[in-house]
Amino acid sequence: MKLNVDGNEVYFSTGGRAHADGRPFVMFLHGAGFNHLTWPLQVRAMAYDGYNVIAADMPGHGLSSGEPIEGIEAQAVWALKLLDAAGAKDAIVVGHSQGGLIALEMASQAPERVKAIAFVATAAAIPVNGQLIAQAEKDPHGAYANMVDWAHGQAAHMHDNT
Repeated sequence: MKLNVDGNEVYFSTGGRAHADGRPFVMFLHGAGFNHLTWPLQVRAMAYDGYNVIAADMPGHGLSSGEPIEGIEAQAVWALKLLDAAGAKDAIVVGHSQGGLIALEMASQAPERVKAIAFVATAAAIPVNGQLIAQAEKDPHGAYANMVDWAHGQAAHMHDNT
């Protein structure tokens, strides 16, 4: 499914089920450099268990357009706008790594909109390998490709099974 947030097309997976009135929302937030494919089984399970699912590609990631958003605070603002665009007044938020920090900031900015948070491999400070930072400064696409390879392997580069 695609929506528009801040003038950019945002792709998100619904787990194979259309959103329906009256169902609670659950939002899955991927970590830095990743995409909605972080959550394939979880998204499908939640969708078929009665939830409206939003597993989005952040701007500049996966199938979403735009430039990556800098800063956790700004990413949380964006995620809240995505909830608005999807018609969700509130949601359970699941965050992996940096996505967990975004979820926490969402709750800080709009506590009435975040019903619960589940953290997956999240820490208060997330150290990043110095070589990866150097590569990201010179070759952001190469750094992104390396991150995906390290985490998921070559198959994660293929977006034909979303």
